[in-house]
Amino acid sequence: PYTSSHHWYSPRAPLWSPMKRLLSLTVLAVLLIPATAQGATPMLAAQRFHITATNLHGLSAVSGMLRNLGSKPIMIYRVSSTLSPDTMLHYDVNMCDKGRQMNVLPMVIIPPHSHIKLSTRGLGAMLYPVSRTLTRGSVEVLTIHYRISNHQASLRVRAEVVRRPKRLIRAASNSVG
Repeated sequence: PYTSSHHWYSPRAPLWSPMKRLLSLTVLAVLLIPATAQGATPMLAAQRFHITATNLHGLSAVSGMLRNLGSKPIMIYRVSSTLSPDTMLHYDVNMCDKGRQMNVLPMVIIPPHSHIKLSTRGLGAMLYPVSRTLTRGSVEVLTIHYRISNHQASLRVRAEVVRRPKRLIRAASNSVG
């Protein structure tokens, strides 16, 4: 018969060995379950995302609503896309006035249980220069990069390409400041 005392299925194994394993697994589960639940529950939701049509190397405005579903503030620090190496978060009274009143923002904070709207007036984001022509009706993927406390996360968003508003800034070479 098998007589090794260090295996849990051994007839000669001490009684505390299975208990020790059960206790270790319970402690591990208690430590991992909250992290899994927190990671699985999205704290940031996106609705109605659009980007404006533009030519190759042009500028595209990002619009949509971001909702903080959690109890902690969320800091949006970047909107990225395979369309453009550079993006910019900004506040502009009217993005259709050639950026005369535009202020670049390093981040945007969404308070707990609140939302913000990105558009061509007020808070916004821009992709520039885009790597290909964006035509109305196509769909592109954007990634919203954010932080909650000291944790970084991202949210992938589908954005439909829509008609650009009249007088929207046309190129990154326009003065912004």
